[in-house]
Amino acid sequence: MVIDSTGNVGIGTTTPASKLQVNGVVTNTVSTFTTSFTCGTSVIDYSTSNFQRLSPSNTIAAGTCDIGLTNLVAGGSYTLVVTGTAASNAIIYNFLGYTFKYLPANAATQAGKDTIYTFLYDGTTVYVTWSGGY
Repeated sequence: MVIDSTGNVGIGTTTPASKLQVNGVVTNTVSTFTTSFTCGTSVIDYSTSNFQRLSPSNTIAAGTCDIGLTNLVAGGSYTLVVTGTAASNAIIYNFLGYTFKYLPANAATQAGKDTIYTFLYDGTTVYVTWSGGY
């Protein structure tokens, strides 16, 4: 690892061209929400990983489910994979804690299918893209 005279950090390189340059594979951990999940009170904490998985063990009634998000950093990209249980159908997940804009418009998930949400945070707004049915 190298820190040059301008403050650039290089891992696997002796001549970093930016504040952080990594030459090689970067490993990220997938963090799975493991505690009992409750709509309206559960929070996904992105301080442990920028890739989170939510697989609720309990049945979630059709309708709206609010989930708090914490520890997003401006300039960051985050992913959430939500696995619907066979009995959890037509759930619209709304996210709390920031200002959110969705494209496509937020809509219901499907029972027994994965829905993937991607969050891009610019320091003011979280831009959400999502796709379901996996």
